[in-house]
Amino acid sequence: MFLLTNVKRILLFGLKEGDMFPSRFMELLRENNVRNAIILGIGGFRRAVIGYFNLEKGYEKIELRASEKEAIEVTSLLGSVIYRDDGRYSLHVHVTLGLGAGGGSYATYAGHLIESEVYPLLELFLLEIENVDHGKLKEIWPHRYK
Repeated sequence: MFLLTNVKRILLFGLKEGDMFPSRFMELLRENNVRNAIILGIGGFRRAVIGYFNLEKGYEKIELRASEKEAIEVTSLLGSVIYRDDGRYSLHVHVTLGLGAGGGSYATYAGHLIESEVYPLLELFLLEIENVDHGKLKEIWPHRYK
């Protein structure tokens, strides 16, 4: 099952040091009247909370913090946002992050991005999509409408 749609416009956003994701991002969506979009991004964080599914324990969260002399590298941020028919946004974002692990080693983390503090910046690329049939999208992605 699929839904055919079109790219309406491409928007480039820059989040600054200290901005919080997703709260600042959601403000930008409302300010620019963006309803449905594909999200791509790169940059850095000072702190990030990510979640992942553990088969034994269920959904788990971990918090990452960078030292004063480093940033958490955002090597990939990918997701989507839909504006539901009940007037609320549904945001689904995954990230791959890199962070120094001590002793000259580097660790990679991946999961759902729950929240983060931007440092030093975050470049976001939005492909706004139009003509979204939410009735059909509910069949494809029912979890996004719960």
